[in-house]
Amino acid sequence: MKKTAIAALILGVAFSVGALAAKEGEDLAGEQPVAAEEKKEAKGEEEANFCAKLMAGGGEKKAGKKDAKMDAAELEKQKALQSPYPNDCGPETLDVSKYPKEAQAGYKLLSQKCSRCHTPARPLHSEFVELSSGAKDKKAQDKDKAQQLANLKKTAPELFKNPRVWKVEADIWKRYVKRMQAKPGCEIETKEAKSIWEFLVYDSNLRKMGAAKKDWEKFRKKLLADFKQISPKRYHELYEESEEESEAGESKK
Repeated sequence: MKKTAIAALILGVAFSVGALAAKEGEDLAGEQPVAAEEKKEAKGEEEANFCAKLMAGGGEKKAGKKDAKMDAAELEKQKALQSPYPNDCGPETLDVSKYPKEAQAGYKLLSQKCSRCHTPARPLHSEFVELSSGAKDKKAQDKDKAQQLANLKKTAPELFKNPRVWKVEADIWKRYVKRMQAKPGCEIETKEAKSIWEFLVYDSNLRKMGAAKKDWEKFRKKLLADFKQISPKRYHELYEESEEESEAGESKK
């Protein structure tokens, strides 16, 4: 009789422990999607309030002793936050569903790789425009782009009047991607860099030139105006100091 009672007691304890473990498992399973959703919402708020962060001082963290413990990419990201651009106030994503597959692949790489060091909005909403050429060899491409540039200066001179809105050059995106690739912590392979560069060339011609020219001008000027209001000191540093120095030099002549 005693043995039967003890066995029943052991079975009861085991059942209780099993039920408790199952309940805890249910609780954890229930908490995981909530935590993920909260994390997603927090990220959305962080992106939406990027310009507010600029107003607060240009970034979340200041450089200090703890920087030595950060990886190189994180250090670059902190530098980017502390030295913002008008581009950063734009959306961090683009609808590229109608882009060619190659351009979509380049955009995906940009979103994944470039965001390690700065917001994707920085290259996406830059004033940079690189002319595109279908020529196969470098010499023919250079000749073709030079001719395109000369023609544009005659047919669309407005593209060269305000370099804060448009900065049209033959190889400007190629140089930009190479600089980014050379930064500490950058993990972009040559093939990936080429794909990102090709996307930026395609996208800048599509969204900033031709029929999209007026929409881009309006959008870019809005970014500039917002940035000037949010971060006047940085705006002055980027755009007005050089103009003042140039004017001072002219007055001395």
